[in-house]
Amino acid sequence: MMLHIHGSGLSLTAALKEMAEEKFGRLNRLLTRFDDSDLLMDIELSKTTAHHNKGKIFRVEINLPIGRHQVFCAAECDDLYEAMDHCVTTAKRQLTKLKEKGA
Repeated sequence: MMLHIHGSGLSLTAALKEMAEEKFGRLNRLLTRFDDSDLLMDIELSKTTAHHNKGKIFRVEINLPIGRHQVFCAAECDDLYEAMDHCVTTAKRQLTKLKEKGA
């Protein structure tokens, strides 16, 4: 599986990119049934607002097409790493369901 990571509204540092690759790369274990050489996970890390200092200002969104199925999840939190964790958990749940379904 290839990861396409991009940021909007924030600078995508090497540390952020490495953390996203580590967290979302773990999902590769659930893709053993599929030909993962042509799978492309699109990951967007963004800051939703530039003028607010409190609240849910970070958003992480992933999109992974698998054949005729689609794994999509988004999370908004006040911490970027927490939003990544929520997205990984949701994607893991969707991939497990898809794997058990036998699609």
